[in-house]
Amino acid sequence: MNNAFDSFEKQSFLAPASYSICVLDARGEKVYAKYEQKLLMPASSQKVLTTASAFCLLGENYQYNTQLAYSGAIANQKLNGDLFIIGSGDPTLGSKHFANIHTPQSILTNWKDAIKNSGINTINGNIIPDVSCFKENDVPQTWLWEDIGNYYGAAATGLNFMDNEYELSFNEDRKMGEACSIINASGLEKHYEFYNEVEVGKEGSGDNAYLFGGPFEKGRFVKGMIPAGNKIFSIRGAIPYPPYHTSFQLNYLLANSGIIAQYHETPYPRISIPPVYKVIHQITSPKLSEIIQVTNHKSINFYAEALLKTIGKERGDEGSTEAGVKSIIDYWKSKGLNLSNAYVKDGCGLSRVNAISTLHLSTLMHLMSKHEKFELFYKTLPVAGFDGTLSKVCDGEPCKGKIIAKSGTMERVVAYTGYVQSATKGLLSFSIIINNFDARPSAVKAALIPIFNAMAAM
Repeated sequence: MNNAFDSFEKQSFLAPASYSICVLDARGEKVYAKYEQKLLMPASSQKVLTTASAFCLLGENYQYNTQLAYSGAIANQKLNGDLFIIGSGDPTLGSKHFANIHTPQSILTNWKDAIKNSGINTINGNIIPDVSCFKENDVPQTWLWEDIGNYYGAAATGLNFMDNEYELSFNEDRKMGEACSIINASGLEKHYEFYNEVEVGKEGSGDNAYLFGGPFEKGRFVKGMIPAGNKIFSIRGAIPYPPYHTSFQLNYLLANSGIIAQYHETPYPRISIPPVYKVIHQITSPKLSEIIQVTNHKSINFYAEALLKTIGKERGDEGSTEAGVKSIIDYWKSKGLNLSNAYVKDGCGLSRVNAISTLHLSTLMHLMSKHEKFELFYKTLPVAGFDGTLSKVCDGEPCKGKIIAKSGTMERVVAYTGYVQSATKGLLSFSIIINNFDARPSAVKAALIPIFNAMAAM
């Protein structure tokens, strides 16, 4: 292990970098560590803190419940009251990752049928999304402007739908140097203005276009470059306010089915349902263990943020990022992990203000290995060379299948946190973080392979 890490430190791209490693054995004692107390940006490897905590604080069988309800009374097929979509913070509602359970269209159709079956064909009121389960319905305040307009910067709200994202499609038959035009925005163009400054680059250059715009804002700026080609090219953006979009989608379907209603147009409704209401439909989410499986394997930021706010709602003071973080820190302190000197600003690791040490994260992994929920948690982590975000890592190497971890990658950050099935020392807990390197992330990841092999050979 010494030789492997010594060789790694000689890489020229590490000259301006900060980096750290910590490997613990089954007793929680250091097998190898260097700069392990440095506080560094963990990127998506921070998701292990959120998902492990969710198992411990919410339980593997926790489920969300989204309700459709109405207030007032029905007379002559007219509802003299409002229709409410009562959110629970469920990140899986209409999600493509659970399309085998329900699709956006099936959800909307079931809602429509429930309304019809209740004897309603006119709603003399509004379709109102109730998002009061969460105190906050926007992104963490330390996320960058560069991120929050794009799909990976989608907010976790009290009512989420279709992964809180949309597709922005550009014209086909694009030639390098020419202007390109937007041809579709998943229906959002009816409510939002798109300011397009995207240019056409050379063929095969990939997606280098970014969306800019904050939550609740009706203007979206799209800048950057997409490749030349003769096929429609699409990028993904974060829906500015998912609850509003959900109520609009339902209203649109009802109108096409002959049911008259209005959707609530306030961009940031803080309306709670009245004391008396009638529930006419319910949607129960998959179990938490399934949600965490997708969160860790697909590295979905918005799922992790929903879990964090849910922890705050169920185990803290309120459904907010801060309450979730406090609940997590308090819980792990009771188990012997002091995170008081770490900076935890979100649940997924997208914030550049996050700062945590490899000692913190490897200790978390060790403590989790002794927890009754360990086997469930362990199964949610990608396996190197086989699945998830590690499917192409260590392929063809001795460590293939022996590194079970959550990766983290963003600009100037590469990180891995998880477990190693070692040759002689059993299960090891580890964390590696590198910040501010002078190379492409792929070069850093390639340079880490000898370290992975050395850990597996221990």
